[in-house]
Amino acid sequence: MKNLIILFLFFGISLSTIKAQSYQRYSSSESSAGFQWPAEKKMGLSLTFDDARLSQIDKGIPLLDKYNVKATFYVSPDNMEQRIDGWKNAVKNGHDIGNHSVVHPCSGNFTWARSRAIEDYTLQSMHEELDSASKIIENLLGVTPGSYAYPCGQTFIGRAKETQSLVPLISSMFESGRTWLAEAPNDPVYCDMAQISGMEMDGKSFEQIKVLIDNAKENGSWLVLAGHEMDEGGDQTTLLNTIEAICKYANDPTNEIWIDNVHAIAEYVREKRGDFPFSKMLPYQNPSLTVSERIDDLLSRMTLAEKIGQLNMPCGYFDELGKSVEEKLEGSRKFTEGVFMDGIGPGGGFFVLADKAFHEGPGQQAVYLNELQKIALGKTRLKIPLLQTEEGTHGLMCSGATIFPEGPALGSTWNLNIVKNVYTAAAKEARAVGIHQLFTLVIEPNRDPRLGRNQEGYSEDPFMCSQYAATIVKAVQGNDVSAGDKVIAGLCHYPGQSQPISGLERGAMEISERTLREIFLPPWEAGVKEAGALGVMATYPSIDGIPAHSSSNILTDILREELNFKGLVLSEGNGVNTLVYTGLAETEKEAAA
Repeated sequence: MKNLIILFLFFGISLSTIKAQSYQRYSSSESSAGFQWPAEKKMGLSLTFDDARLSQIDKGIPLLDKYNVKATFYVSPDNMEQRIDGWKNAVKNGHDIGNHSVVHPCSGNFTWARSRAIEDYTLQSMHEELDSASKIIENLLGVTPGSYAYPCGQTFIGRAKETQSLVPLISSMFESGRTWLAEAPNDPVYCDMAQISGMEMDGKSFEQIKVLIDNAKENGSWLVLAGHEMDEGGDQTTLLNTIEAICKYANDPTNEIWIDNVHAIAEYVREKRGDFPFSKMLPYQNPSLTVSERIDDLLSRMTLAEKIGQLNMPCGYFDELGKSVEEKLEGSRKFTEGVFMDGIGPGGGFFVLADKAFHEGPGQQAVYLNELQKIALGKTRLKIPLLQTEEGTHGLMCSGATIFPEGPALGSTWNLNIVKNVYTAAAKEARAVGIHQLFTLVIEPNRDPRLGRNQEGYSEDPFMCSQYAATIVKAVQGNDVSAGDKVIAGLCHYPGQSQPISGLERGAMEISERTLREIFLPPWEAGVKEAGALGVMATYPSIDGIPAHSSSNILTDILREELNFKGLVLSEGNGVNTLVYTGLAETEKEAAA
């Protein structure tokens, strides 16, 4: 059986650093007007109530049960325990129980919340708080909360420069998160399930609420109403006569309203949108833990086959996945799921798949790459997203992308601003379709005019190549590689291939330590050590008799220890095979190990 290892990854970067665009994006032209609600319904309506107020059990829930309307209650444990039998009965009757924290942390700007000010929380302490609240609910009511309501609508922790969003944590822990005092209902096509808009219901008459309902129905929206007390009057109270009128109005089939709890509607919307199925996070998925803790937890869970799968990134140039486009696409699906070949688990990603398989342009590329991510996150055990890589020598190399001049032409401009603009555009085009890395950014100096790949490089001058290297990395990665218009800069070919004694590609290089450090390493110092590139491709040649792909001096001592490289090293296409034809290994399988 021919080995599938085409591009080999040497791990040195956390999986959390690379935030794959593995969620579904919707264009601005899509809207709720075209969303398909259940038959004969034109909108969704959910009633939600916070804090487990005593009036909810005493007066509100009996009224809802009278009309068989199921609501969502975001409970606080202390209040819940005072009416525990009533809450158990509410669960039995089909009401949805959500998490509202243990102590209701809110802004310390309110003096009553000073002892539990959200500004004093960290992501870790908030995770502990919410996990504790869920466990209390599970122990007392026997249900696991699938939704969370942000106390006072606060979606952050910390203060000033230390402020962080709670939304990623909530999206990992709960199927949905509800805000408070929102100004519009939810567009089911577009809304973020971790930030569902909750519109105030307290103190309002049915006539006021009906305006919100009618507006939501006109737009095909999902209206989530939020209240507290359920009584005939008082502060923070949803009026019983308003609740009853809502129930009657929503239950009238002629009004075409689907009224149900948050979980029921959220689950339906997710399914219709084709979202990834929600599953409660494991420690390695927890953004409140450190990167090292997450990596240790993930690696401890992985089988050998899963580790081998993540080290594989098949190249679209070759035929291992299939010869025709259709065969490549089906092979890619199977490889993503980990069922393509025995012994190789779910794959780590693909190299130049979009270039070789999707010739109809960015639309086709985005749709299919999203499909593969859904397989990775929905059909694999550990739900590790794919890392998609394409080439970007002189612009993104995919159908429909912008083509810029080749390397020597860019080099001849001596214009760093032009270079910055070129690679900024290439990164934006790549990320827009679901690509996360641009490689073949060839920063090594051109040394031998006989070499056939000199058209990829920019100059023969190490200083100029260094200036270009730093500029390219900053353009491609920016200040935040997770941004929606940035990708990883994959610099090539480390530490060089342009001075082969034969003048041929892959030809062995016999260079001195001085030549290595004065001619070849300066661009890598600029691109990696100074600019922070997170991608490097190992070169084909042997350097002073040692294949670069097997050199601990080249890949570890210099790259990681001297240059402080924190990213991923890819092999050149089929570069692992250099260990075979130089006699260091008998098979590619042995070479990869």
